[in-house]
Amino acid sequence: MIFLITNLEALFLGYVVLPNIILMTYFIQNNRTPETALPMVLFYVALKTTPYAQRSFGKITNSYKLLKNGLFIALLGGLLTLFHPLIIEGAILIGIGLANLPAAYLQLKDQYRLNSTWPYGKAMLYSFFI
Repeated sequence: MIFLITNLEALFLGYVVLPNIILMTYFIQNNRTPETALPMVLFYVALKTTPYAQRSFGKITNSYKLLKNGLFIALLGGLLTLFHPLIIEGAILIGIGLANLPAAYLQLKDQYRLNSTWPYGKAMLYSFFI
């Protein structure tokens, strides 16, 4: 159980690293112009401002739906970044989608801790897919 929780915590803390690496690589490969830095900057801005917007809506009531929608938005943004003219919009959508993950994860973790039920098999399976 300690191994599983450690891996989930590492996943929870490292979800921002891969998009940053990809967007930084895009910036470096395109001669480091200000226009190519914009997707990385807007990704980070969307990632940091979305939790403030979430708090204004109130308490999270359906963490699974928030997690599902956040992952869908992030995947849609990932698909948009494959097309060169839409990389800025894709980076913004990735930031908005990934910003939902900490709130949903912490809510689910607290819910399972309160009920003393942690789905070990499902959690390991979900951690591989996320």
